[in-house]
Amino acid sequence: MSGDRHGRHREDATSGPETTHTSDRQTMVAEWTTLAISTAILLAFVGAITWLSFNGEERPPVIVVDPEMEQLREEETGYYVPVTIRNDGDRTVEDAIVQGQLVAGEGEPETAEITITFLAGGETVEGVMVFRSDPAQGELTTGVTSYKKP
Repeated sequence: MSGDRHGRHREDATSGPETTHTSDRQTMVAEWTTLAISTAILLAFVGAITWLSFNGEERPPVIVVDPEMEQLREEETGYYVPVTIRNDGDRTVEDAIVQGQLVAGEGEPETAEITITFLAGGETVEGVMVFRSDPAQGELTTGVTSYKKP
């Protein structure tokens, strides 16, 4: 710095208002660049989600019922057959009715039902079907009989 004739100091060219103006300009460019990049990323996410919601392949519900005969147990009240129920599709179902039918001997077939309130795509639940006759001595068929679309 150098003084003028009244003893006041003048600012050097490197520390004056011009330097501050250049620094503000660089900050502004950095802010705009960050904004542009952030906006591009956000738009890419929104675009991907929108595209997937319209073009994503969702498989319809496929309810599979697997009786676990090796875990069959006999109690005073009947024969208990654990079953695994799964939705191999992508869509959710409500109030799915799973039925087991046991043909043992000459009489009418026995039926047991399980109602599943909510079964999401890919979800597995467990249940138990109870029969009066021994399922190991007859023919047990299982499957879903109906469900609601949510």
